[in-house]
Amino acid sequence: RRVHGGFTDSAGVPRQLANEMIAVFAQASQVGDAEILERSEAHRQKMLCYIAVLALHLMDFKLSSAELKALAHDLGLMEGKMRQYFLMAGCTTRRVAKRKRADAELDDDEDPAEEAAAEGAAQILSLGVPLVLPPPIKRGRAK
Repeated sequence: RRVHGGFTDSAGVPRQLANEMIAVFAQASQVGDAEILERSEAHRQKMLCYIAVLALHLMDFKLSSAELKALAHDLGLMEGKMRQYFLMAGCTTRRVAKRKRADAELDDDEDPAEEAAAEGAAQILSLGVPLVLPPPIKRGRAK
């Protein structure tokens, strides 16, 4: 996909930030006086992975299925496809039992993702942080 220049002029984005974003999510090439930005499928997938991780940070590492559906809709993706990016980032899915609205109002300190799930969404995607890696395998000396 090709996007023509004018990114920084029309959007009010500082040139340094635009250059960094282009370096990460697109490839710039010069044709005469015009700068052409090309974004491959790999660039698109990389951008969607970054969006998934950013959404996790913003939502305190938990996302209800309603929030996932809204994000997928905003990005023009099917919910299942967007879910795959969260799973690739290391998220796990768990079901949350639905409860009545009266019970939901009792817990003021409950996490928003948990509350949304309890009100009708059936699943929560969550990323366990900090990430704990398995211990290295100790191998004996080769004989």
